[in-house]
Amino acid sequence: MAKRSLIILMGLLSMTVGIITAQDAEAGAAGVGDPLYPDAGNGGYDVQQYDIVLSWDADSGAIDAVTSINATATDDLSSFNLDFVGFTISSLTVNGEKATYNHEGNELTVETELDEGETFEVVVAYAGNPSQVEGSFSTGWYVVDEGTIVLSEPVGSQGWFPANDHPIDKALFTYEITVPEGYEVAANGVPSEPVEGEDTVTYGFAINQPMATYLATVNIGQYEQVTQTGADNLPIINYFPPDFDDPNEAFTRQPEIIAFLSEKFGAYPFDVAGGIVVNFELGIALETQTRPIYGIETSEGIVVHEIAHQWFGDSVSVASWDQIWLNEGFATFAELLWVEHIDGEAALQDEVRARYEGATGVYTFTQAEMVDLLEPSQMPDTRLTRQEVQDVLQYLLGDSLQQDDVEGATADIPTSGIPANALAELVEGLTVEEPISLKLLDYYRASALITGEELPADIEEIIDAQQHGPAAVDEPDLMFDNSVYNRGGLALHALRVKLGDEVFFELLQTYVKMYTNKNVTTDDFTALAEKVSGEDLDDFFQRWLYDKPIPPISELGLS
Repeated sequence: MAKRSLIILMGLLSMTVGIITAQDAEAGAAGVGDPLYPDAGNGGYDVQQYDIVLSWDADSGAIDAVTSINATATDDLSSFNLDFVGFTISSLTVNGEKATYNHEGNELTVETELDEGETFEVVVAYAGNPSQVEGSFSTGWYVVDEGTIVLSEPVGSQGWFPANDHPIDKALFTYEITVPEGYEVAANGVPSEPVEGEDTVTYGFAINQPMATYLATVNIGQYEQVTQTGADNLPIINYFPPDFDDPNEAFTRQPEIIAFLSEKFGAYPFDVAGGIVVNFELGIALETQTRPIYGIETSEGIVVHEIAHQWFGDSVSVASWDQIWLNEGFATFAELLWVEHIDGEAALQDEVRARYEGATGVYTFTQAEMVDLLEPSQMPDTRLTRQEVQDVLQYLLGDSLQQDDVEGATADIPTSGIPANALAELVEGLTVEEPISLKLLDYYRASALITGEELPADIEEIIDAQQHGPAAVDEPDLMFDNSVYNRGGLALHALRVKLGDEVFFELLQTYVKMYTNKNVTTDDFTALAEKVSGEDLDDFFQRWLYDKPIPPISELGLS
């Protein structure tokens, strides 16, 4: 009887606990606690798919949209949040029923009861002009003369659709984008046949493997579709501006680039590839999944970098933004692999040496590259006195130019000075010893003179802060600096030298296979490296990934 009484009592307790749990449903967290963006993302649910139906008005730039979100509750919820900025919401339903909500700042809070494990659909209808997301480096939805572009890293997606806007929650996507006749849409994913209306065209795209929200892109303007075919009949679908002839041949070799990186990293992770080129110098590129976005100035190396992100960043995604070197360091390392593949071992060593110098705050230029740096179209509308021109030349050219040459080259500058956009022609006409070594501090000094802006009093402290291990990122300003990119890539090159090619590339392919469509941390990678290699790598990773001083160049295998 005692046993039976105990069983009955346990049953009653179990029922009571169940009742208490149901009554204790809580609000989902308004952020995932990211070390750099603690308010990004939301807790309590996992998104499976976004379906975005959107129409764009060419005159006002406004959008009228409906975003449907299919998700699963991971907790018992009394409410949950979506990241969403701006717009007028006309309707919000959960499972077809009108829901109460509150929209303040970046947070859209939806009041609804959901049980752990329950699937649900949220449908938000909204309209208005997309706005810049505070705290995002990129613009999200951005209006240009010819239409729109979308670059959302790290948290810009919430500026045009409601989302769980953090890489930790990846999902499938579809878009249906309606634009006025005469405009085209270039987005990521697999395109469907456009549907013509009376005076509109609707373009559809589907992303069929899980994707982080910041990688979603929809670009409206004048585009022509150009197709290529990769290995195993992989469709490579590009969207180029009219008359774009790939002047740098950056895209011509995409099939070869994808095939080469597949040999090194494992099979290409998606069902389509390609690129989107906007019709101006963008200055950046973004690895929008399956189809990165570029400016017309893009080089072959940038294309290699963004395609490498399809493995590292898109398929294998960071668990938090302070782990960004797992994206950028790996894509930079892919650039080194491509240099070796195209130009050989000697070229690789030259590139590694140059990037190491850059990681220590010294950059190497040829005279032609320095002229390009001073491209007139990039110069501000300022004038420089003769003395200011001399100072700029000394900062930029340093020991590559004799003082007598500086004075001779500037002797005819009038009292009123010269425009900053004349600097390129002036440098082009000088006799300069190559290579030109430019210190980062001198670059800032020259830039301050050219722009007319005052150099920060703590500039040396700012520069010093940029010297850090690629995995030691503790503030958003460090996410996209030189240490994350170049030192991150060099750390992988040093690991390759230490382990040897056979073990190193086994590690990379195992890493990709293990974490495809998942999220990772640096600890995941370093633990796997030790497992695959059988070596204790704690000291190596501490010095290359975390310590402030960069390890000696001798560890990079240079002869």
